[in-house]
Amino acid sequence: MRLIRQQEHFDCGIALVAMLARCSYADALDVYKGPWHMTRGLRWQRLCRMLYALTGHRWTTRSLFDASGGPLFCPSSLEAAIPNGWFGFDSPLGVLVYKPNTKDSHWVGLSNHWVYDPAAVKRQGWADSPLRQWRVVRVILKSAA
Repeated sequence: MRLIRQQEHFDCGIALVAMLARCSYADALDVYKGPWHMTRGLRWQRLCRMLYALTGHRWTTRSLFDASGGPLFCPSSLEAAIPNGWFGFDSPLGVLVYKPNTKDSHWVGLSNHWVYDPAAVKRQGWADSPLRQWRVVRVILKSAA
């Protein structure tokens, strides 16, 4: 996976689409067909539609919640939060995380045990990421069929 930087405050989803689809930020933005300056970020449903348009593959998503219905806490190893061995093996995936006690959420890419944060300058290990204290909300990856 190649790190693609977000260009605005709320466009981490556009950058994630570009990373997962292996296209440019401009190509992902063209598929978005929304207002130039986003104000709320990209919802997972639209993200899946954009990925399908760019790759021709279906993408699936899963919410990750603990027994009480709250988002999972990000452990020191993100692999522990991702079910069924999804993390870092066959294909890259996206993860939506949110900062506890705020309304801040952020899309990042994961591949081969690296975090590709569109707001960062380079890929990072999860233990080195400033997002390691955030909570995992949703995972998105290419469907098997």
